[in-house]
Amino acid sequence: DLIIVASLEGIFIFGVLAYFGAFLRHEHALSYLAIGLVLAAYSMGGAIYIAAVFHIVRLLGERGMILAGTALLAAGYLLLTVVPFWWLCIPVFLFAGLGFYAFHNTMQTRATELSADARGTGVSLWVFMLFLGQGVGVTLFGYMIDGPGYDTAFIVAGLGVAGLGLWFQRRVQVH
Repeated sequence: DLIIVASLEGIFIFGVLAYFGAFLRHEHALSYLAIGLVLAAYSMGGAIYIAAVFHIVRLLGERGMILAGTALLAAGYLLLTVVPFWWLCIPVFLFAGLGFYAFHNTMQTRATELSADARGTGVSLWVFMLFLGQGVGVTLFGYMIDGPGYDTAFIVAGLGVAGLGLWFQRRVQVH
């Protein structure tokens, strides 16, 4: 299951992430400097996660982190379809980044447990599938953006992430 999740995470999360800068340029006519600053909000979500991770894990547990993380990501992707002003993308990216770290770090921790006897091999396989999914996702979302556009790509990614979170949290065996 974790290998499937890695592939789907690569497709739905990293695949569409590659187009955030292009979206800000195309839809909001931002300079590249402004795009970089707006996208930094995604990493600031990670900083919030780092500062609060101890409490988040205790409050939500593993399944809750999967659900909360994918819910924040999905909501962020869907909100990008209706954000009228570029500056509203900043909180969207901030909360999406927080969601990403909650979900991804839970998966990353799980990846270290794939094989007790061959931990490096297990993690390497997980990372390989994550990046394979990313390559597939960038290709698929590129076709979507060139065709129906950004809104369709963000809706598909948001629904894909939400479905992934709902499916995977049911598969997780609590330690």
